[in-house]
Amino acid sequence: AFGILFYLVSISPYSGLLVPVPGIMADRFLLVPSIGFALLFVYLLSVLFKNVLSEESVSFANMPSGLKGTLVVILLAYSGLTIARNQDWENHVQLFSKDIKVVPNSAQGQYLLGVHLFRAAAAQNDIQKRMALSEQAIEHYKQTTRLYAPFMNPWYDIGNTYTLLGEQYASLGDKRKGSQCFDSAMVYYENAVRIKPDFTKPYFTMGRLEQSRGNLAKAVEYYEKYVERFPDQLDAASNLSYTYFMLKQYDKAIGVNMRYLDRNPNTYEPIVNIGKTYLEQNMVDSALVYFEKAYDMNRNNATMVKFMYDLSTRKGDAKRIEYYGRELNRVAVTR
Repeated sequence: AFGILFYLVSISPYSGLLVPVPGIMADRFLLVPSIGFALLFVYLLSVLFKNVLSEESVSFANMPSGLKGTLVVILLAYSGLTIARNQDWENHVQLFSKDIKVVPNSAQGQYLLGVHLFRAAAAQNDIQKRMALSEQAIEHYKQTTRLYAPFMNPWYDIGNTYTLLGEQYASLGDKRKGSQCFDSAMVYYENAVRIKPDFTKPYFTMGRLEQSRGNLAKAVEYYEKYVERFPDQLDAASNLSYTYFMLKQYDKAIGVNMRYLDRNPNTYEPIVNIGKTYLEQNMVDSALVYFEKAYDMNRNNATMVKFMYDLSTRKGDAKRIEYYGRELNRVAVTR
């Protein structure tokens, strides 16, 4: 009775009756309850072999041969299972690859195997092996979506994996295969945000992909959604301003950088971006104001000093030409 009660009480927190638990079942939930099971099992053996285990003087030597045999079989069988199972724990990929054969219809199992295959791919230096592991990860992610379509994570992760695969194919010179991967990535990203509309993380990569394909208006749409949620992300703000710049929507390009500077004053990149945008419109005086701010932030940047000298020459500003001429000599000595 004590063994049964111990088991039931210690497993009750994981029953889901009081509060929800992470996962339907897990071996670790049985760690403490197994004490109650062991007590009950030993009691049943004692009853089966005429209460010999209740004697204070009991030892293995004076146990009945039947009990000895039972204990030896149990110990050998479970020792063998434990040793065999230890081989599966060499790494996460091996562990989940082994377990998924037992639970092939577990969406969580398929997803976790995909996650660890993706991580193994990221750690792989050989690009061919990295791509092969990425392909395997995609297959398990896809199986997850087939088992439980509302699960947003695998849709997003498939998009990420296809994006990386596309970049790898492109680096190998296979632009056609790379483009196909990028197309697939967009499909899965779109499904991820359809399932969870407030999940804006994919929009940055979606913007990059559309920008690389020349779909600038669509890229702006995605970047705007991302920047709305992550206004302090510099790469996103820079990409958005550059896309507006390419669309010749210069006021909007400047506006993006101004908004970023309002939140993050004295950030170098947006200041330079504003200067370039003014310069593109041949508004040299306005451009100089921002380029000089950028120069003041990094006076040892030889490229910026040379640029300021050339811009002063273009403007015919003798005072600035003399000043930046001296600065050119200074940074040349510094370098």
